[in-house]
Amino acid sequence: VKPGVISSTIGTSGVVFAYTDKVSIDPLGRVHTFCHAVPNTWHIMGVTQGAGLSLQWFRNNFCREEISTANLMGVDPYYLMDKAAEKVEAGSNGLLYLPYLMGERTPHLDPDCRGVIFGLSAKHTKKEVLRAVMEGVVYSLKDCLEIIKELGVDISQVRASGGGGKSPLWRQM
Repeated sequence: VKPGVISSTIGTSGVVFAYTDKVSIDPLGRVHTFCHAVPNTWHIMGVTQGAGLSLQWFRNNFCREEISTANLMGVDPYYLMDKAAEKVEAGSNGLLYLPYLMGERTPHLDPDCRGVIFGLSAKHTKKEVLRAVMEGVVYSLKDCLEIIKELGVDISQVRASGGGGKSPLWRQM
């Protein structure tokens, strides 16, 4: 608990969590401000509803081969998915993914938001869609971070945790 140190978690949802010693409330309601467990301090939190859920959805629906191979190798399927996504250049060959599989909280407080894979064409492969999913989650978390910055919170370090925090590629993104 230190000013400037931000926590970013990728679990089913994704959270960007900032400690602050002053109350700062977003008038647009894009992030949430609560009393912190530390007396007389606050935390500001942005939430991406479908963060790790997006990657899990992709795995469950499009990665049967990776799941089978991972089982034979004794590794996590996400490890193999990471390795595949690493082979794709940043930007996923023009694909954009919006991770709104369950509506959204930050920055679009809207339960009716829906996920989108934009720019898909016959030239794209599974690896590119996979990387786009990962990048879309990261951009959504960056939206959270930018709003927290707008509220005057200094950011010197971001610490990643949760299931997605195990991914070297996601941490790099």
